[in-house]
Amino acid sequence: MKDRIKNHFGFVRFPFEKDIPIKDLYRSLDFEEALARLCAALDGEDFALLWGRAGCGKSTVVRAFHHDCIDENRHLKAYVPVPSEPTMPCQLYKAILEEFAIQPPYNSSAAASLLKKTILQANSHKNRKPVIVLDEAQHMTDVALSALKNLVNFEHDSKNLALVVLAGQEDLPRRLGYHQFLAVQQRMRIVARMNPFGPDETRAYIHHHVKIAGATSKIFTDEAITEIHHLADGIPRTINAVCFRALFYAAAKTSEYVEPAMVRDAWTIDDTPPPPTP
Repeated sequence: MKDRIKNHFGFVRFPFEKDIPIKDLYRSLDFEEALARLCAALDGEDFALLWGRAGCGKSTVVRAFHHDCIDENRHLKAYVPVPSEPTMPCQLYKAILEEFAIQPPYNSSAAASLLKKTILQANSHKNRKPVIVLDEAQHMTDVALSALKNLVNFEHDSKNLALVVLAGQEDLPRRLGYHQFLAVQQRMRIVARMNPFGPDETRAYIHHHVKIAGATSKIFTDEAITEIHHLADGIPRTINAVCFRALFYAAAKTSEYVEPAMVRDAWTIDDTPPPPTP
């Protein structure tokens, strides 16, 4: 099905997909600012916070952070997506140990001790600073958020032996403002926010994706892009979905261009007709 659409529009690969190579990411102003702040946090910070509405590109920034900023010779990386069900601190510690390729012990206190020992040894023996990214951190329970300070609390408080990056949705910074999380909040000096696109960025984003997909001509009209921005509220993930449906619909109509009426129809109907057989 996608191959038919690719052939219809002259794409060499399908646009608006999640698995876009790092080098081809659209780097908005918010993206560049957030990435720069996370990279700066590698030098001397305990915590960093990346937050924004769902679908605004936090996970994309994290991908770029791992690729552009983390040096395998200087850093020990752990990426842990926080599950939506309640997670206790011991489960978090075990997940981090597994990311470090260490078999976690069954006992909770033993897992906490082993993780702290691993962080110390990474710094002292291997000269590698652990970098722990907790994605979808808004799902963390209060007790798990409070326990984060244990990952950076060591005898010598003047040294930053690990960086913990919290990436999450809008509820996360609000919760971190509560007094019970003061010990974490006081150590969190670097904060980055991902916002929805404005109209100009939506236009640039769509043109970028069409271009890297191999199209040699304009496919979305200016009016269609305005409609897409309105329907998606500037949220990149929703822009991808609207554009996907619109391309599917336009190909079914054998149209060379995506017009605003096609965008509206494709987004509001339940069943888009299949593209024509070549």
